[in-house]
Amino acid sequence: MFKIDEQHKHIYEKLQDEESRELYMLRYNFYKNNDNTQFLDLCQITDKYSKIRLGNQDNQGVWDLLNTPSLLSDGVILYGSGNGSQIIADLLDMKKVPICAICDSMPIKHGGSINTHQIISLKDTIAKYPDKPFIITPFDQNVKKHILNILLANDISNKNIYFGLNTPEGQYFGVDFIKPLREEIYIDGGCYDSETILNFIHFAGSYEKIYAFEPDSDLYNETEKQLYNCKIKNVNLFQKGLWDKTEKLSFRGGKEIQENFVHGKIDANGTTHIETVSIDDVVSNDDAVTFIKFDIEGAELRALQGAKKTILKHLPRLAISIYHKPEDIVEIPAYILSLNPNYRLYVRHHSYITMYETVLYAL
Repeated sequence: MFKIDEQHKHIYEKLQDEESRELYMLRYNFYKNNDNTQFLDLCQITDKYSKIRLGNQDNQGVWDLLNTPSLLSDGVILYGSGNGSQIIADLLDMKKVPICAICDSMPIKHGGSINTHQIISLKDTIAKYPDKPFIITPFDQNVKKHILNILLANDISNKNIYFGLNTPEGQYFGVDFIKPLREEIYIDGGCYDSETILNFIHFAGSYEKIYAFEPDSDLYNETEKQLYNCKIKNVNLFQKGLWDKTEKLSFRGGKEIQENFVHGKIDANGTTHIETVSIDDVVSNDDAVTFIKFDIEGAELRALQGAKKTILKHLPRLAISIYHKPEDIVEIPAYILSLNPNYRLYVRHHSYITMYETVLYAL
């Protein structure tokens, strides 16, 4: 097991639970050794702790199956043809595990496919593959139990039944260590198409004010439309990027991101330009900011530096993406702790089978 450097131990010591420490060390290894071969371990750790939170410790899971190669050589069966099945099919294909069939109780689904794997009835599945392990793929706990009962009623042995991926905590607002406060003042860096604004409002119930930033013109216009349609009030929306100062910078966005399936970002090779601002220059001194979220494609550290006065004055809770650059895993928490060493840190991974969507929480 790799060791953490002396200069970074103070970060590790501020991590509040074992899940955070395990995730941190995997990211740290990527930073130190450029080793991304373990990125599925991020997802496995998340699944493990989600299983504990959901009270599923006694159920065999997909990672138990993947860690038992002898059970995989002849292939497995997926029960369910929704999003959970697609994600698990992607995972199994990635791990080169044969999928014999995908079964579903809805006749309308029969004859379809996921990743070229045919969807058939349970009756045909059992007749054709009587001894293969089943993976129950839906995320909903009640649906999982319902399917389990169906399989047991069809004489499928418990030892041959595995549950799919457990649902990770909701990103930014679904973690159990962050609760809504009265009179929230929220800063949303990278509000995309308004999704995180609406998620915050659902989380908070009520709030005093929101500052939202989205430099991409198409996404800004979509956010503006959604806020109007949903009658959302007290939102200061800016078509600007977040940085440590006011500046005009090259940006990759619009058609460039639509064609390449990436998110808009500050990029020296970008073909458009955006204006950037700092939080300290935009947010009113009278606003006691309670929550800051940044997911801004690698500009997180510069944006935090531009929020120095706000953070020092109000000590808001922070939810900062730390997956865009390998060095984010040390530079971002180190900067936050330099502002106030009393911040308590958590790390959560919010993706099922990718290395993206790792978030640092500071309270």
